[in-house]
Amino acid sequence: MDFSHYQIFRRTVPGNFMLLADNYLQTAYIDSAVEGGIYYEYVIVAVDSDGNTSEYSAAVGATAATFDQGILIIDATPPDPGNPTIAEKEAFFAAIFAGFNTSYIYYDYLDDPLSKSLLGRYEVVFWIGDYSAGRLWNDATEEALRWYSRYNTALAIAGWRVAFELAGLKPDAQLNPGNLLYDLAGIDHFTEVYEIDYAGLVGENDFPDASLDPAKVYEAWSGKMGWIGTFGVDTTGEIIARFDSESGAYSDEIIGVRRKNGQSKFVFLSTPFYYLKDDGARNIVASVLGWFGRPIPCDCTRIGDCTGDGRIGPADVVYLVGYVLRQSGKPPQNDLTCPVVNRGDFDCDGVTNIADIVKLVNYVYRSPALGPCNPCDN
Repeated sequence: MDFSHYQIFRRTVPGNFMLLADNYLQTAYIDSAVEGGIYYEYVIVAVDSDGNTSEYSAAVGATAATFDQGILIIDATPPDPGNPTIAEKEAFFAAIFAGFNTSYIYYDYLDDPLSKSLLGRYEVVFWIGDYSAGRLWNDATEEALRWYSRYNTALAIAGWRVAFELAGLKPDAQLNPGNLLYDLAGIDHFTEVYEIDYAGLVGENDFPDASLDPAKVYEAWSGKMGWIGTFGVDTTGEIIARFDSESGAYSDEIIGVRRKNGQSKFVFLSTPFYYLKDDGARNIVASVLGWFGRPIPCDCTRIGDCTGDGRIGPADVVYLVGYVLRQSGKPPQNDLTCPVVNRGDFDCDGVTNIADIVKLVNYVYRSPALGPCNPCDN
């Protein structure tokens, strides 16, 4: 059989293969006549000079990218002993992404490597991996994420020891062109702080603070964690978070960076994510998605939660009294999911004062029916 050319056939599934290209001599083909969101399969046939044809090749398929189906949450935390269960993670993601248009997948690079067809459906990808040991990254995953970042998309990567893996499993490493963190975030040096001294993150450039949840952390660690990746950043990356160090020894260390790369945006956070308090993680998600330029749903159920612990109770009364009457402490947190919401403004008159204390006391100690105002109605 003297080779002459290839024929390329295409089909949608289910369906029959139809001739797409004839007399083709190249080893690569770009199909531009596709509709977004549709899965296509392709086979090729070799043709000799007498017109004889080979059997169909093995089929390969892909979905045409549209980048318009909301947010993809990629859960890369294995359900190993000591890690959160799948049920715990699903509840956590449901809480912190409430109100957003999301899809969820559990990712295991051995069984289900990320594909461009999958990523190409979504305008935002949020990759979260919390694991103390083991390797959950491979070249195919990195190539798919790099491809995704070439378009008008937004990618966030966060988790415990993710940076350690991306730095080549080295506790101290200089990062250079060709490394994902260097190329997408301008991170040029990585150092892992193994001491159990991490209490959370301190935001910069309008990024929120967030604290670890002692109830989620290993009991022997007393509410703190170790093996936290820190890094140096060149002038192209914007610092958004630093290490909240219990001892103060690492308070200047950088753990969060964001950068715009042409038409795409990238955020990297070297923090255990599931182990944060839900409220802090929720505010991080809202801030990241706000910087990505995606709509942020307004959650008006948090008025009165001055401490930001996810509930309204006596601690919030103490906090508000201290702030208003004694001028102590920070102002009650604004809810980043809805910038118009001041959690201490219980009556929604635009100021935080004694009238809010009175209403909050009545609500907490006398009548739950006397609830907070709803600023989303204003």
